[in-house]
Amino acid sequence: AEIPVPAEWSYWRGPGYNGITSEALGRTAWPQGGPAKCWQVAIHPGYTPLVISENRIYTLGNREEQDVVSCLDCLSGQVIWQYNYPEPYDARNFAGGPFAPPTVDGNQLYTVSRRGNLFCFDKSNGTIQWSKKLLEDFGLELPEWGFTGAPLVLNELLLLNAGTAGMALKKQTGELVWLTGTKLAGYSPPVPFIWKESIYLAVFTAESLAVVHSNDGKILWEYPWKTPYKVNVADPIITGDKIFISSGYGKGCALLQMADADPQVLWQHKKMRNHFSASILWNGCIYGFDGNIPGGDPSYTSSNIFFRCLDLQTGEVLWSDQSLGVGSVMIADGKLLVLTDKGELVIASASREAFQPISRTKILEPVCWTPPVLFNGRLY
Repeated sequence: AEIPVPAEWSYWRGPGYNGITSEALGRTAWPQGGPAKCWQVAIHPGYTPLVISENRIYTLGNREEQDVVSCLDCLSGQVIWQYNYPEPYDARNFAGGPFAPPTVDGNQLYTVSRRGNLFCFDKSNGTIQWSKKLLEDFGLELPEWGFTGAPLVLNELLLLNAGTAGMALKKQTGELVWLTGTKLAGYSPPVPFIWKESIYLAVFTAESLAVVHSNDGKILWEYPWKTPYKVNVADPIITGDKIFISSGYGKGCALLQMADADPQVLWQHKKMRNHFSASILWNGCIYGFDGNIPGGDPSYTSSNIFFRCLDLQTGEVLWSDQSLGVGSVMIADGKLLVLTDKGELVIASASREAFQPISRTKILEPVCWTPPVLFNGRLY
């Protein structure tokens, strides 16, 4: 079995499904005022991350109770095409708008809205090739905050964290292949990995981590993981035969050892509570944000929110920093690239010894819940 690698940054968290790119950052000690701005374009409100393919950017926003799918030129920011459809803005403890990242596969662009409007577009011109309504067509329950996980393409399947522990459709037609149940879903995308020569999915459900066979949807095992409001958001991180999971609202994190039946818990504690963004694994260390945004309020002040580094093997906290608040993190060129929810961009050494910022500058106004993407020498 082999997991296909997405081209460029055409999938959430990039080609390795892990938020890591080997692309060189270039200059990291910025001049006063930060890096030069190439262009800026107003797109509609939302929290949808960007994906990039063949020098085009794809994302979603919401305008006047309509979701807007946008395709932009990488070099100029010029809009190439847009498509809009009815969808509530639905502001609740946050500004509202769509969450789920789009996915590019070949000439297809896949998007899913919070209310379960699923589209397959021709990525070149925005023509709809097929569409489905997850609630009406498959009888699924709507999670409290909607559907937010990126569609995942594996060979001929389109996989979604929708329904009890995920579902699979034929990517060319939208025809149902398997469905694990119709109950509430979790909020992260399915994460593919190989176990005993088969491709499995780590699916963060509403109340558990489920390991699901990608071909037929059979559940190998489930590990209970209940949080207040049934909010499991951060992508599971798989390394070898181990799976790291983390959730906010006081839940914490755990490292599990894969098995054919119930997994072994190697360690578990409350010192990494990923709320809306996932951690990153790099050189045996977990880097991530521990703590919640109280009520989604961008003006919060809190003494119990940390940017932290954990040792993967032991769970030990190697260092903590309170200067950032919360935000998102990726690894580029072996360095931490952090965007805080207040709009501060930080480059720091990916070190297990201490938090070591190299450059930091405010580039955006709050609220920033969307991680940056580094592509061909530009940061989007």
